[in-house]
Amino acid sequence: MRTERYNNIMRRVNHCNKSTLFRVLRFLSTETKILKEFNEIPGPISLPLVGTLYQYFPVFGKYKFDRLHHNGLTKLRQYGPVVREDIVPGVSIVWIFKPEDIEMLYRKEGRYPERRSHLALQKYRLSKPDVYNTGGLLPTNGKEWWRLRKAFQKHLSKVQCIKGYVNSTNTVVGEFIDRRIRREGRTDDFSPELSRLFLELTYYIAFDKRLQQFKDKEWDSNSESSKLIKAAHDINSAILKTDNGPQLWRKFETPMYKSIKKGHEHIEKIALKVVSEKLTSIKTTDSKTSLLGEYLSSDETDYKDVVGMTVDTLLAGIDTVMLIVRLNSLVVKTIIKRTDD
Repeated sequence: MRTERYNNIMRRVNHCNKSTLFRVLRFLSTETKILKEFNEIPGPISLPLVGTLYQYFPVFGKYKFDRLHHNGLTKLRQYGPVVREDIVPGVSIVWIFKPEDIEMLYRKEGRYPERRSHLALQKYRLSKPDVYNTGGLLPTNGKEWWRLRKAFQKHLSKVQCIKGYVNSTNTVVGEFIDRRIRREGRTDDFSPELSRLFLELTYYIAFDKRLQQFKDKEWDSNSESSKLIKAAHDINSAILKTDNGPQLWRKFETPMYKSIKKGHEHIEKIALKVVSEKLTSIKTTDSKTSLLGEYLSSDETDYKDVVGMTVDTLLAGIDTVMLIVRLNSLVVKTIIKRTDD
């Protein structure tokens, strides 16, 4: 009986509307032995037309779009380890919190996992078929995602490749310590410094070129590095709201969509320039020393694939690594404090 109910649920989940965030769902929490229906998953009350958006209103709402970790903890405490939420009608999100459940989800998704994310970014890229083949690694799913991931991961997975970037990384980090940390001293917020460090590391390793070298003029808001960091931040800040908020951007250019478009156009301009220069260098000198050179020389990807990868690299190479370092520092600080106590 339990197996039959499980199969019925899985058929419903696998054939649910494409707007559902997780097409593959197993509501089989490690805290319960009873398999439940999808609509039995507890969660915030969704109202007609507005869904649970009212819960995110300033002042009155209990959740905030820029405080996902607080949102998650509140929902975990109120509803348990598996939570269903319709932020807007027709867009279902399932929150799972227990590592065992997350592991089960990943194991059951198969070779082509589905990720509902960066939808507005995908819309922008697909509107420019002369520049991009796909929406890129972030929003693309299925066989096309696997093709891109397999091609771009191949070189990175080689141990020799990693060893080849050790000296470059040491050079950049050494310059950063000498020119920023030792000279500037203490600061209340180290995030801007980390953003520039990881931008420089990403740029140097991926493209075999230096961007800023931590010069004082690069801290000006009109510098190339400052504008690049701002563009990436603006895009990443708008992704969550365009993914899970009202989908009005599908019909016309909302302020959030315009923010993504403007930031993406700036990163795109830099990516096209870098790819074009590297392609010329390969043709004239047979240079393949960078990741970009390897990708451009590959038979598995074409020029437009590489342009998309280059934009993704610049977009994800700043905030993502910075967040990891900040979280790690927070954990280390907590451990040290407990040790001192």
